[in-house]
Amino acid sequence: VVALAFMLLAYLQQVETSSEIYRAAIDPLVTSPWRIRPSKSLYDVTSANQAYQWLTEVFVNHLYREQTELGDEQGFCTTTHQCVLGEGHVTSEDECVSSLRPGDRNCPLFVGPNTNCCDPCIGDDCPEIEVATQTGVKVGSSSVPDLSANCAEVMPSYLSMMDQWNHEDRLPTDGSPNFSFCPERLEAENIHKEAVGHRRLMVGTFNRALMGRITVKRRKLRDYTSPVHTNAYGRVLINNNPRAGSYDPASEDTAPFGKFHEYTYQQGKGYNGAGGFVQVLDFDRPKNVILEQINVLKNNHWFDLSQGTLAVEMLLFNGNVEQFMYVSFVFEHDYSGQTKVSIQMSPLSLSIHDLASPLTYVRFALYIIIIVCIIISAKNELEDMSADYASYFSQPMGWVMIATFVLVLYVMVTFLSIVLSFTFLNFQFPMSSDPVERAEEFQNVAWLAQTNENYNILLGVVTFLFILQVTSVMTSLAPQWRLIVSSVNRMGKFLVQFYVVMVFMVIGFALAGQFIFGDTLNQFHSLGRSVLTVLQMISALANYDELIKTDPTFGDPYFLFFHFFFLIYQQFHGVMIMTGYLQEKNQKTAGDQAETYPLSRFIRSVKALVTRYSSFIRRCFASVLQILSLGRQSGGQQRVNYDQVAKLRDMRATKPMKRTVIYDPRADEQDGWELQQDVTLRAELPTYPDGMMHYYVQNTAAEGLARDAKVKKDFRLIGIQSQGVMNREQFRDPKKYNRDPQQVLKEYKRDHMPVSLEFEGRVRTFSLECIVFAFFCSVFVAFAIQVGRVEDTFNLTWIHTNALRGPRWMEYNPTRVMSLDNVSHPGPSYTKWVEEAILGGETSFISKIYCKGSECMADLDQVESSRKDWTLWVSDREVDLQPHLGSEDINIAEIDRPAGLKGFSLGYAPMSAVNLSDSIGSTKAEDVINLWRWNVGVMMNNHIRVTMQNTCYLPNTDVRFSLGYPYVVDPATVAACSDAKCMEDSLKASSKCYTFDGRERPEDGSVEGVTTGMKYEFLKDSGYANLGGVVLGLGKTPSEASAIVSLMTKDSLNPVSLVFEFVNYNGNLDMFTHTTVKYNLKATGILVKSMNVVAFPLNVFNMGSADFSSAKTDLNWFLFGAYIFGAVLFTIFLLRDLSIQIRLTSLTRPVTMFIMDFFMDDIWNIVDVACVVLNIILINAILNFILINGSFGLKNGFESWTLDYAFTTEVTSNHLDAFEEFNAAAITYERFQVLAAINGLVLCLRACKYFRSIPALRLCLTSLAAALWEGILIMTITIIFLAAFMVLMNMRFGVYIERLQSPFLAVQEMFLFLTGCFNTEDLYRLFPVFLTIVIISFQLVLRVVLDLYVSSVVFRWKDCRRDAEEFSISTTFKHLKDSLKLFRSAKQAKHTDEEKQLKPINLDFWQDLSILRHVASLDDNGKINLGRESVVEVVKKKRDSEDDKDGEDSDAGSDHASGVREGAFHFDREEDRQNFIKVLKKAHMEIASQMSRAVVIKKEDDIGAGVDLEDEEAQPEKEDDPEVAIEEILQRRLQEQAAEELLGIIEVHQPQETLDEKIINKLNNDLQESESSAEEIWLDALVTLLEECGALEKLQKLFKPMPMIYPKKNQEWQLFHDKKEKMERRLDRWFRLLKEESRAQHYMYLKDMAVSKERVLKQQSLVLTDYLQTLDLQIDRLEEEIKALERKNASVRAHVSPLV
Repeated sequence: VVALAFMLLAYLQQVETSSEIYRAAIDPLVTSPWRIRPSKSLYDVTSANQAYQWLTEVFVNHLYREQTELGDEQGFCTTTHQCVLGEGHVTSEDECVSSLRPGDRNCPLFVGPNTNCCDPCIGDDCPEIEVATQTGVKVGSSSVPDLSANCAEVMPSYLSMMDQWNHEDRLPTDGSPNFSFCPERLEAENIHKEAVGHRRLMVGTFNRALMGRITVKRRKLRDYTSPVHTNAYGRVLINNNPRAGSYDPASEDTAPFGKFHEYTYQQGKGYNGAGGFVQVLDFDRPKNVILEQINVLKNNHWFDLSQGTLAVEMLLFNGNVEQFMYVSFVFEHDYSGQTKVSIQMSPLSLSIHDLASPLTYVRFALYIIIIVCIIISAKNELEDMSADYASYFSQPMGWVMIATFVLVLYVMVTFLSIVLSFTFLNFQFPMSSDPVERAEEFQNVAWLAQTNENYNILLGVVTFLFILQVTSVMTSLAPQWRLIVSSVNRMGKFLVQFYVVMVFMVIGFALAGQFIFGDTLNQFHSLGRSVLTVLQMISALANYDELIKTDPTFGDPYFLFFHFFFLIYQQFHGVMIMTGYLQEKNQKTAGDQAETYPLSRFIRSVKALVTRYSSFIRRCFASVLQILSLGRQSGGQQRVNYDQVAKLRDMRATKPMKRTVIYDPRADEQDGWELQQDVTLRAELPTYPDGMMHYYVQNTAAEGLARDAKVKKDFRLIGIQSQGVMNREQFRDPKKYNRDPQQVLKEYKRDHMPVSLEFEGRVRTFSLECIVFAFFCSVFVAFAIQVGRVEDTFNLTWIHTNALRGPRWMEYNPTRVMSLDNVSHPGPSYTKWVEEAILGGETSFISKIYCKGSECMADLDQVESSRKDWTLWVSDREVDLQPHLGSEDINIAEIDRPAGLKGFSLGYAPMSAVNLSDSIGSTKAEDVINLWRWNVGVMMNNHIRVTMQNTCYLPNTDVRFSLGYPYVVDPATVAACSDAKCMEDSLKASSKCYTFDGRERPEDGSVEGVTTGMKYEFLKDSGYANLGGVVLGLGKTPSEASAIVSLMTKDSLNPVSLVFEFVNYNGNLDMFTHTTVKYNLKATGILVKSMNVVAFPLNVFNMGSADFSSAKTDLNWFLFGAYIFGAVLFTIFLLRDLSIQIRLTSLTRPVTMFIMDFFMDDIWNIVDVACVVLNIILINAILNFILINGSFGLKNGFESWTLDYAFTTEVTSNHLDAFEEFNAAAITYERFQVLAAINGLVLCLRACKYFRSIPALRLCLTSLAAALWEGILIMTITIIFLAAFMVLMNMRFGVYIERLQSPFLAVQEMFLFLTGCFNTEDLYRLFPVFLTIVIISFQLVLRVVLDLYVSSVVFRWKDCRRDAEEFSISTTFKHLKDSLKLFRSAKQAKHTDEEKQLKPINLDFWQDLSILRHVASLDDNGKINLGRESVVEVVKKKRDSEDDKDGEDSDAGSDHASGVREGAFHFDREEDRQNFIKVLKKAHMEIASQMSRAVVIKKEDDIGAGVDLEDEEAQPEKEDDPEVAIEEILQRRLQEQAAEELLGIIEVHQPQETLDEKIINKLNNDLQESESSAEEIWLDALVTLLEECGALEKLQKLFKPMPMIYPKKNQEWQLFHDKKEKMERRLDRWFRLLKEESRAQHYMYLKDMAVSKERVLKQQSLVLTDYLQTLDLQIDRLEEEIKALERKNASVRAHVSPLV
């Protein structure tokens, strides 16, 4: 509350008003050059002599620029500003004061040749003059026969007896009743200088210059004692330079000086009360007196080298806004030869507590609020401080609060010192006539204004601090705001270190830039300016061109190294903020903060209150509806039809289909029912590492609840609710996934019921609504581009803008280069612009046009004279204007208003309108205006229309200022009068209307010319936009326009607004241009200029004379029709959505809530409504443009001015220039352009609604939507900080800088700072330290806030991506492809949906199921173990378990491989490849043995070593042929295989369940249970070989059925299936035959191998027998040797044993 109150109080300081006064009165003093070549202005002053030049050339000339000078024919001597003796030029007795009479060419030569001055009255008819004194009435004759005799007395004695005379200096009087009249003393005797007729010096139209003052401080010098440089440098400064604002006797020379007059030092006087040599300037004196006064100072050495400082002060007053303005220009010369120039503007209002103003009571209310809130805040702070002072002072905001309270107390004391001062309470006009007292009054007002400026600055600082306190309070109100501060606090230590390093780096780069570029580049000329430049470069200000131009050698390295370093450094800053935010966000939860923050509790309580009362209101409303419906509504609770709700929701294109399946045991009649039987899920891994699992529906049970709820394939399971608890994340945890998605449903048993499964479908990428919207957008863009014709519009606009803004001209006294942009006075400045831009630009070239029939030809020779067939008509026919027109070619009509000049106060009409006998005749218009050859004027009578409004001036009701400012602007005309009915409103509001100089205006509102005396008629509902005013037509040639402009200048009309408007046509482009130039004079004296050029075709669909223009025109009509059709379709879709919402709301709640539900259901619905409304308004604007002044009749159809307008060269008396129609067309077309631009932007925003159908874009939208609340909070903080800095910049710079004069402009400038767009040269020149501090604080705070916003988006994106589905280019194109199939029949759609659920069974599928894929799992017994680990896992285990022992033989290794091996072989390793070969051999031997046991073969005679492998008894009694036996076995197996259901090779698409259950599982089971699994190896190898050689493909083509028509009937399908099965059986039998033949060949191979092995074994047996016999002999020999050794051992023991 305090912050808001201080902001309002700061706004009431009227900074914008002060800024306008500054720009109107003071800004030309800063920008006007005092030297032309080279151009030098105020800030280029470098010496005392140049300061003198600025004073005489700029300062004085600008102050007196608007005041007429002695001898001027108009304006100097008037009835309100009467002239005294010797002044002129006068034309009547009313223009001379008192009894003086005008002479006859009696003025001195310096006044002007042939001019009349005021002379004394001579004769008896001269009136007597009476003067009231304290001793009686003095009488004197005004007849002056002898001027020297009447004025011989030095001073009349009666003067001392008047009331205005100082009583202490009253002179004795002789008491004589009569006195001698001296005309020379008329001005001196006019003690009441502030009377109505007093001539006042006005600066910027309404700002009165009261008085000025010059203060000089001289340098104190001493002799230079250096023996080396004494001759060149005789004297030097004793100490530092003197300061203008402070007294320093050590550096100031206070000794009197002067060549012709001695000036003494006045201590405590002068600028800022700092003492100095003071000279007062009385601006009530003429210009020549002021210049002479300054020249006297020059001649008395005020502007020599001894001048240390010069301060030029003046005081302005604006009675319209009752505001004083103290202005000072200070020049401080240093010992280097440079001059520091500073400007100080101090506004002051002495009427802020005027009880007649409503704002006064607002101020009093703000005072009370501030005082009460400050007392409460101080009490709270004292309690917090006393509770724990250590904790209080340890927080930075505690110190900020103490500083704030100290500043508040200082602000209050300052404010009281202002409003309770004597000057504030008692100052009034007139100011004292005594020079000393007048100077004292000036000093008091100046001091008060300076104090008020300091108060404004402190007020801005205090407001800034309180706004900072608002951010601190916000953190304790809501957890989201607290999170921001906590994030910064968490990284506080690191941020402090970061900022310390950054400060050093900023200073380092600033010093480097100062050393390298400081000597030539202004941006680095000082350390402070270098620091500011470095801060700006950190915020994206490049300065590359300036650096390279200044120093090509070091510019590039400095620039590159600087930006490289700080770009990285800024990223570090963002990372730190982001890290702190993410850590703080992850730590805190919403539940922990629910009861902590008062704002959360407040919002929750308000929400509960609103809910309670809204439910009560709804019940009451439902009861009323039931009563009104006569009981037709049921009184019970409405049962929700969820199927109908889902069906209605599915009708929306951009929303995903959602299904909720409720499983309740009471609804289940099956005892063995389980949840997982109803829905089969398919699992997909998370898209991101920290994401969640995705469970998609694979299929649903035919009679299940999911099928009844319309749950389709690929729906995603997003939530499971069990016993009232919703689970959306736990069941999707990837860590709990065990490769079986059905396990998710198996966990929910019957005791967990009821269970609700929530499914979500995909959003359709392409829908009918999406296609309609795409068509609508495309048509609108094409239509807008075609019809807008932006390039042609720009070219025409540029032509007129350049013609009006381009002209430059010189103004003198002071000398300035002028243009439209810096016209600052509604008098001579805009008159000169009219001469240069209108007369010398728009109407400068006039040509003749000759027509023969329908063909016309232009004569390019320029026409300069007036039109002979046109005459000037004026409303006031009693005045002779011929002497004032300046051209004899112009005829003046003396008839009533012609019909063609309806709505004109003055203008040109054809002669046919003047000649009454030829009232129905016509005049040929042969003169044509040509602007840049191709742009011709349209209007026949007056090419340019000028609408002028003069407001009323009212007597000043404030008695304090009425004598010094007698008339003020009517408050009813404060707004821009060019766009309002100011003149009419002013006449209605005022009983009497005056001019600014006090002349009473006629009651009819007409304006009387000063010179001609003509009354310019005021017309209501005429002129520009029918706003009323004095309407002038400038004709069609330069001479005609020049005559009217001359009248306006001579008559000193002094309007508050002027509007110039004209229309041109370019036939090449078939486009018109309507141009308006507006001047608005505000109460502050500022002249606001604006120009608007609108280029448009009357036929909005025409394309001019471009190539294929006719075809393009037809295309535009077609696009317009298509655009309307698209808009209608889009509106229908919106209405359809509304109807869907009505039906949805009626199913769940009272139907009256459908609007709220519609907008709450989807935020994009708001954009939809905005799009529809915008397009309706846009189409209405186009139709309004086409049908201007339109009508419809059964005979002629549609008629309008836009369609029927045509040029004509025959002008009748009734021909009225179509200014109103063209103005209406320009306004309507400009509205169409603006609406088209806004509509295009909204449509592009609306297109984002369909991004939800693409996973990647949906993730972005979801993240941004999730971060929306944080974004709003951070945006709120950003706005608060912008407001804080806005107040600072507005209060400190708003008076001086136009772009900071208002709060809105200040916010805009601060936002530009935020984007890196800096314009601080003028700001730094004014207050460098203040600006540097603000820029540093602003960049620091906003950088942290913006990084926090990025952190919130990153956090939300990281959180939202957990639920992100897979997205890729292929997936996106697949979705697009699927969505394109929109217009299908129901049967085709059903068939396509079934095909979607089928999977292809192709070559790749069967190769993936080949046993060759599992050959690595082969064991020694010939079996393939599918349950083993994968190859990679086995290899990893083997590598981890390998020991370092080597050297084992291959047999041991083989044994280990066969016995100890676990897992599959890894064929990338040589060891595994060798082991696999050994295992394969053993497996082959085992399989061969098993296969051979089943084969009966004939036993052959033993031809080997006699080893018989078959027992004689086991031999069959009958020996059969082996070939016959094999054939029998083959036939038997064929019969067995035909009897059982086997799986052949198929390629028809099959459902996933068929693939899983009947193919994959069956093959795996058969392979696992097979006794001879390895038999399949060579079969798969055989099939693979057939595939590689193309045999299978040829077989398929051979057995493939012939092409046929796609079956439709059941019989056709049955015939198709029969043929297909027949060919499949034939193909299968062929494969069986191939398999058995291969098996037979393998058996024959095994037989041959067995015979050869038998032979080898027999041979090996013979060798082994021989070897065994040799071993027996060797054993016998060894036994004999052993026995001999034993005998020897026994004899030895017999001899040794007795010894032992």
